[in-house]
Amino acid sequence: MMSVMGSYAKNYEGAVKTTQEMNGTIVEYIGGIEVIKAFNQGKLSYAKFADRVKANASYYYNWMKKSQFGVSMGYSIVPASLVTILPAGWLWYRNGSLPVETFIMVIILSLGIAGPLIAAMNFVDTLATVGTTVASVDELLSAEEQHHGDKEVRIKGKDIELSHVSFGYHEDKNILRDVSLSIPQGE
Repeated sequence: MMSVMGSYAKNYEGAVKTTQEMNGTIVEYIGGIEVIKAFNQGKLSYAKFADRVKANASYYYNWMKKSQFGVSMGYSIVPASLVTILPAGWLWYRNGSLPVETFIMVIILSLGIAGPLIAAMNFVDTLATVGTTVASVDELLSAEEQHHGDKEVRIKGKDIELSHVSFGYHEDKNILRDVSLSIPQGE
């Protein structure tokens, strides 16, 4: 289980990231369905949507495939503690190096250890969830604030004019590119 859980936090963080990307694409697709239809972009937008969903499914599939053997072995071996305790304890008892009361106590304790060990293994999931969530919140809290102009802007008239405007939520992904627009007041 240690070999599987050693990379769990990193894998969980990747799962959260790929799920967030998929969710963002789904929201973008559903929110923009009217625009997609109006500009006949259905095929392209659906392909992006489908690719994100497939990428998310693929990530989870590969992660689970990679860790399945170790997890299965861990869940098989932990409850089977008597398989090793009974033969080894019997040998030590027969050789006189283990008193009968200690042998019986070890047998009783071994029957009750599987539950807490499995709970501890499952706790790793909770720790990864907390770690990833804290990292996401920390990223938001430590992000640089959006720059706002220092000068006061006076509005002259009520015309709307955009001149070579570009905008995006991320520097490398513009949503608007070099948009120029003039709307006179009252139009």
